[in-house]
Amino acid sequence: MSACALKPDMTGRVSAILDAETISLADGSQVRLINMLSPRRPLWLAPERAWPAAEYAQETLKGLVAGAEVELSFGQRRTDRNGQLLAQVYVLKADGRLWVQGEMIGRGHARVYSLRSSRACVGDLLVRENEARRQRLGLWRMAFYAIRPAVPAGEIIKLRNAFAIVEGTVHAVARVGSRTYVNFEKDWRRDFTVILEQQAVRLFANAEIDLASLEGTRLRVRGWVGSFNGPMIETTHPEQIELLDE
Repeated sequence: MSACALKPDMTGRVSAILDAETISLADGSQVRLINMLSPRRPLWLAPERAWPAAEYAQETLKGLVAGAEVELSFGQRRTDRNGQLLAQVYVLKADGRLWVQGEMIGRGHARVYSLRSSRACVGDLLVRENEARRQRLGLWRMAFYAIRPAVPAGEIIKLRNAFAIVEGTVHAVARVGSRTYVNFEKDWRRDFTVILEQQAVRLFANAEIDLASLEGTRLRVRGWVGSFNGPMIETTHPEQIELLDE
């Protein structure tokens, strides 16, 4: 399988695993593993009930990095608003480097979560996610994390404020003012819609993706579900969308 080999920006030793996406280094730095989103305990779940997917993910991360010497590689943005480092993480081993995000996603313990400020490794991670889903590994055995159909939209609106992966065939693409709307049904007032602001449109153009040509194309889009004339996902960069017809 392909692996994203970025130049290291710093090294450190892992002192603690804080959750399934965050580690602490011996110097006190906290590191958020970018481009992956591991299962989290749902807020609606009763306190006495376990959420095995989250527990398995954290145990897997612990097995990969506990006490290890690691290299960190950064995208455009080095830290988040809380001061956590945002990095691709590689464990240094005698026979080379082990890419932690690639392992977590490849074993089915995380979904790909792309950021406009960190996009270099997303293509490789999507390959691993697709294979883990094909094999029904980890979280992909749970209906809770299944890819959702774009139609009917009423099912997607139930996921408001949650991260979701949605598939469907584009009905129409429309530009209104500075926004572009990718609609998946005729009734744009109620359908599932992908919304792109002007900056995102420019990034798609730079990637040689003609948004208008997406009509009739089957897409897979990922992001946080919001509500605007029905359920919507705002897309800020091309890596949030997979063109399935290709």
